[in-house]
Amino acid sequence: METWQKWLVGVLASITILIGLGVIYQMNKEQEQGIATAFVGKNGYLYEISSNRGIDVNKTLDFEAPYPEQMEFSIPSGIPSSEIKGAWSINKGVVSDYLSNPNFGGGR
Repeated sequence: METWQKWLVGVLASITILIGLGVIYQMNKEQEQGIATAFVGKNGYLYEISSNRGIDVNKTLDFEAPYPEQMEFSIPSGIPSSEIKGAWSINKGVVSDYLSNPNFGGGR
């Protein structure tokens, strides 16, 4: 894994759920947002994450990975706000404009 990677994460409601759901890896922007938005549903948030701590679940679990189609990454100990580049709010299926995180400090 490179030292700096970008992921989009679809989250249903809380930041706690963020750790285990739908991290999208190395796709074009339209594919990333489309797949991640499916995890969010009609209401929620779509976060853009920059971290070098992600663990590729499919690579780690190989044939034991329960949902390989989700292309999931897990980030141990959660995701600090300094690794969240920004987010989109999704309300009734409509994706808002991108909101940058002023506390973003780059991938560490």
